[in-house]
Amino acid sequence: MKKIYLIAFTLFIALSLEAAPIRIMPLGDSITYDDSYADYGSHIRPASVRHAYRNYLYYRLTDAQYCVDFVGSRVAGTDVTPYFDPDNEGYPGKTSRYIANIVYNKLVQNPADIILLHIGTNDRWRIDKSGNYMSGMRDIFNEIDRYERDYNTHVKVILALIIGRRDNNFASFTNTFNRNLESLAADRIASGDDIKIVDMQHDAGLNYHSDFRDPAHPTPKGYEKMANLWFRALDPILSTMQHPNPLIKPFVERLYTTILLREGEEEGVNNWTNLLLGCGATAADVARAFIFSQEFINQNLDDTTFVKRLYQALLNRPADSAGLAYWEEQLANGHSRFMILNGFLHSIEFDLLSKAYDITAVHPSEFFVTHFYTKALGRDAEEGGFLFWVDQLKKRKVTASQIARAFFFSDEFIAKDTDDETFVTLLYRTLLSREPDSEGLNHWLQRLASGESRDKILEYFIYSPEFRALAQHYKITL
Repeated sequence: MKKIYLIAFTLFIALSLEAAPIRIMPLGDSITYDDSYADYGSHIRPASVRHAYRNYLYYRLTDAQYCVDFVGSRVAGTDVTPYFDPDNEGYPGKTSRYIANIVYNKLVQNPADIILLHIGTNDRWRIDKSGNYMSGMRDIFNEIDRYERDYNTHVKVILALIIGRRDNNFASFTNTFNRNLESLAADRIASGDDIKIVDMQHDAGLNYHSDFRDPAHPTPKGYEKMANLWFRALDPILSTMQHPNPLIKPFVERLYTTILLREGEEEGVNNWTNLLLGCGATAADVARAFIFSQEFINQNLDDTTFVKRLYQALLNRPADSAGLAYWEEQLANGHSRFMILNGFLHSIEFDLLSKAYDITAVHPSEFFVTHFYTKALGRDAEEGGFLFWVDQLKKRKVTASQIARAFFFSDEFIAKDTDDETFVTLLYRTLLSREPDSEGLNHWLQRLASGESRDKILEYFIYSPEFRALAQHYKITL
């Protein structure tokens, strides 16, 4: 029973997340990434606040309870509130030819079910031999087809006829480009390509004076109008790809009866059901909310009753005597109820219970954060620190390398005043998830003895293939 916690961690590689979200790749230029002429002056906005239409679309999709994952190798918008998924493939200033040259590899790196393609605004300087600007667009579709063949998969493209400009200087180009693009798309559709056309130029409802902050880029209001049109195109597609999970409501009702020992009121059941339907929350998130609700706390359970309640609610069985004794001992030795609860939530049995309801049990970032607390600091995570770092990872506000630096440069770690051998050993255990081999340990000890700083040694470990693999395993950006 003691291994309920450790088994879940070491074997998490074998567990898959349920109810996989529909992967959507926003693909294009600055109108996808978010840019403006003003950004080339003295007031360049950081990537963390750039969102273009993507945040507004994400809000519409999640409000409609679609479970989606924006994918891409670029990240922009991590500081935008409310939070949205900031991944994208937007490249300011680039042409359709540029996108054609990279789209295959980008799909290999970040597979997508749907591509939102708005590209061509910068093509006004690149006319092909036929004079219709379409060579780059043709090759984008060819490369997507090649990816589908090579990986035996299917990608739907929602293709935007590009928006115009406020100054109307390139109206002739935009109109010509869109006519030719529509014709090209029609030919591709006739030959079997899965393409849906949206007329972003006319149907988004853009006011080409008030909805633009410079000649080429919309204001937030303009981007929101674009998002609304993307949503109208996506809505009927997603409704056929993703069906609401009918098992979520019974799962929520079960938490009421097994944790609070009462039937759930309609409003509460619906609220928790909708939260899980939206794909942002896990079974562990909701279970924590129940266990640490004021209603549950007011029951004032003793340790034995608390642990028994966890067994029944989260493992769907009575406590065995050995397991009960183990958790009682942990509590008696000062481990918090929060971390005892995590032991249950991170177990294989809770994962299996969640799978029975087709719900994601635990976000991978929880295992990653737990790993750093137990390996680097040698202790349980306190509730505040654990939830903070998990939230930061979920929202892509920190990377795996930043987590590593934060723990090993923390006052707590520095105060341990570890000798060099202990320091290197902890790097192996934390960043490589293994014990040091003698040759490697001696190598790093010699470098430290020769005057190389611990900061520098940490950087070598952070950028090692093993730590990269560990971060990828937990779906965290290095």
